[in-house]
Amino acid sequence: MSINWQQVIATLVATVSGVLLGAAAWLIQKLVSDRLARDAEAFKIQLQASADLEIERTKAFFVRASRVHGKATGRSSLPEARESETADSYFQRACPEARPMLRFAVAAIWVWTPPTG
Repeated sequence: MSINWQQVIATLVATVSGVLLGAAAWLIQKLVSDRLARDAEAFKIQLQASADLEIERTKAFFVRASRVHGKATGRSSLPEARESETADSYFQRACPEARPMLRFAVAAIWVWTPPTG
């Protein structure tokens, strides 16, 4: 029984080439996958930055519009501006005949407001 070396070498070459081909396919798949993951992450960061910028632009637009509206109507519609206004500023802007009624209304509200907490 003699060994057919040609058959052994052919089988060995086929096995090694199959392993190398499988390793090359795995390597290419990993490289493509990593590249796509990097591109997806960069796109996600770019999209988030774009969304944040658009949100800030929209907020600035609404703040400007609110200030323009406040100047046009004589009062501000921003919450922090409303909180800073006191009853005295309302009394000063009210007509002289309405001032006593406003003072009474504010005093009545202050007295009859139930305590919170």
